Amino acid sequence: ELKVIEGGIDFFRSAYPLIAMEYLAPGRGNTEHRKAMELLRQIGYKTYLLDENGSMQETADIERHLAHKELESDNIIFKK
Repeated sequence: ELKVIEGGIDFFRSAYPLIAMEYLAPGRGNTEHRKAMELLRQIGYKTYLLDENGSMQETADIERHLAHKELESDNIIFKK
């Protein structure tokens, strides 16, 4: 994910597509996911979770969500 975000940063900066990305829990080696998320946040993207109805719910703390739900990973939506 990080390489795709880095390679497409100018596109993401100008076109603002929705981005879906799997995000791993810290115990699974999520350094690359964290870096990708930070890059997207730096250019104005916010992070969202999908609820059970498929609606997007903004979240500022993905890792807290993963720990609270006892998940090893989850799909995160990035939206500007």
